[in-house]
Amino acid sequence: MEARSMLTGFVRSLFAYSAAAFLSAGLLQAQDAQESFQKGVRLLQQSKDAEALEAFREALNADPSNEEAFELWKQTEQRIWTAMLMKRGEYEKIARALLRRATIARQARSSDEALIAPLVEKALGDDASARRAANFKLASDHGEFAVPFLVEALGNVDEGTRQDYAILACEAIGRHATLPLIQCLQSSNKTLRLNAALALSYIGDTRAVPGLLRLAQAEGEDVGVREVASRAVAKISGKSGSALESYLAYSKDYLSGNPLLLREGDISNVVWSFKDGELKSRPVPTSLFALELAKDSAYGALQVDPNNEEALVCLAQVYLAQQSIVHDTLAKDPDSDMAEMGDSVKELGITVLAAGPKVIRKAVNASTSAGMWSTAVRGMHVLAELEDSQQLDGSPLVEGLKSPDKRIRTASSVALSKMGAKLSVKQAQDVVRNLARASLERSVRIVRYLDESASSQALAKEASSDSTGTIVEASSKTAKFLADLRLFPNVDVIVFNENLKNYKASEIIRYIKQTSALANAKIVVVSNDVEKAQDRLGDKVDGFVAAPVTAKKLKACVGKVLEGVELSEKDKRSNKTAVQAVEALSSLDTKRFNISEASAELSKVAKRGAAVAIPAIRALGRSAGNDMIPTLIEILKRSETAASVRIAAASAIGSIMGRSGKLSSDALAALKSLAIDMEQSSEIRAAAVAALGKSPISASERAELLRKLRVDPSTELDG
Repeated sequence: MEARSMLTGFVRSLFAYSAAAFLSAGLLQAQDAQESFQKGVRLLQQSKDAEALEAFREALNADPSNEEAFELWKQTEQRIWTAMLMKRGEYEKIARALLRRATIARQARSSDEALIAPLVEKALGDDASARRAANFKLASDHGEFAVPFLVEALGNVDEGTRQDYAILACEAIGRHATLPLIQCLQSSNKTLRLNAALALSYIGDTRAVPGLLRLAQAEGEDVGVREVASRAVAKISGKSGSALESYLAYSKDYLSGNPLLLREGDISNVVWSFKDGELKSRPVPTSLFALELAKDSAYGALQVDPNNEEALVCLAQVYLAQQSIVHDTLAKDPDSDMAEMGDSVKELGITVLAAGPKVIRKAVNASTSAGMWSTAVRGMHVLAELEDSQQLDGSPLVEGLKSPDKRIRTASSVALSKMGAKLSVKQAQDVVRNLARASLERSVRIVRYLDESASSQALAKEASSDSTGTIVEASSKTAKFLADLRLFPNVDVIVFNENLKNYKASEIIRYIKQTSALANAKIVVVSNDVEKAQDRLGDKVDGFVAAPVTAKKLKACVGKVLEGVELSEKDKRSNKTAVQAVEALSSLDTKRFNISEASAELSKVAKRGAAVAIPAIRALGRSAGNDMIPTLIEILKRSETAASVRIAAASAIGSIMGRSGKLSSDALAALKSLAIDMEQSSEIRAAAVAALGKSPISASERAELLRKLRVDPSTELDG
């Protein structure tokens, strides 16, 4: 018994020692991270960049927890984080790694009930100084996440004083309280609707106008609620109007990223709804946030007028844009914060079909007019499922064949080829031509170009290149340019002219650096004095172009900053486009489409990887003339080429000779050689023999071939 007691005591002591040692090690590790980081800050301030970088490396290698990273973030001035982000390279990677951890901790704290509930009690209490202090903490540390804890007081008709204090707390929280309060306007609780409207009136955020107008104009709404909502609208916007028109206007503004509605700091990683008597948040990737607000506004319009087609068009645009963003992001980086949205993409695709072809047509046209090219492309795919292939007059699918944007041209051509669409001879030629060009794509590089001059669009069109896969999208309005970057961040190079009316170059660069989705984008500045610009911005950007910029200068600079930047294997955009194009070409009806016009492009694609080479070779086999046979022989004879590609080449040679009735002596020799070579696989030999079988060889040549291939089966066992 005594021995057992001694052993138990020893084990407890050992466990206590181990636990203490573990906690001590954790504290030391956190201390190491903090000391190394602060050392790095001091060295950075002394312009000792190399030594500072080494200290920051040590801080990250100490593997600080999310909470420890949050403490670093709180203790460090924002200008230090900005400086690290602006320095690019490893500096930027370390800063982003620490900021990601700090953000996770900050978000967890923001919504922590254990921290919010006591503050709300003080905010609703009788002590004025305690209320002020609590409201300050709710606003600074918790923002929108505090609003659900104020809902009970806002909706309790028996607690007049606490209602007033809850409204004051919402006012203190400010713009961050707006979106959850807008959802409270949907509550069945009259008191909550009235107090939410009052709180929104005090906050003065224009985003609340459509919801307040709906309340003010709703038949059957309580007179007092309507009066408060009407006064709130007058106070916030200075004018009244139709709730329907307001919802529609806001939906379009959110779609375009209007900076008057979405200010810096408004973007959140949650959206709000009022369901089953509760105000609830739902997490969303920040790049989808504006689109979620556009969607809510469109549904708000439909709540006012269920038959409104304009609202349906806005809603279709939202779903198409969300599909596009998630799809493009995952294609580029499957490990991004969109990874959990994979199933949602399918649901978005199912939902948007309900809009019907008429609405999707309008959504595609609206997206094209707004320069939302990737949204328009997604709409093309949807139209391919919904349109009547024999009734395409006025369809964007046909109009898209002549689009200035090659993504639209390719999407419409692929869609029309799959549909078996009824086309004119000219339209059929355009389909073949567009698919042939798209088949050559080896990379897709998206360049966003900002220049407030009127010539920016023409320059962008000239700088875009089918052969290199470069797409230049131009904007002459800085606010719209920044909004588009936030909404559609899948971009490789950002180019802007530093001579802007209302923005400094440093502000644009800071905006880019602080947008995590743009972390890998290269930055190029157009300047009247490149030498001075290099002195000011040299370590913050990747390249410069001397003004006035030309298409030639722009292409050269983009090529230079991307030199050596290999496309990640995760980036499937270009290969997928080429595969789609050649597969579409290979399946076209040769009676209606002259695929032979694409032979030159297909012969180049045939020498690439199997995914694009096989359908390209198949298309050549169905349409090309004997002039393409030498290319196919070259592929056939190359032993290092994938067997599947060589088999396709053999079949194509046989088809071409069989169709033309003309023999190629070189092809005949190559096919015979493979047919009788027992070192070749049976699949390749079979393909060579089949090709010979399709060829217009003489009876004597067939007899000779059969003699050489003679097979005498036997049941005799070897040995």
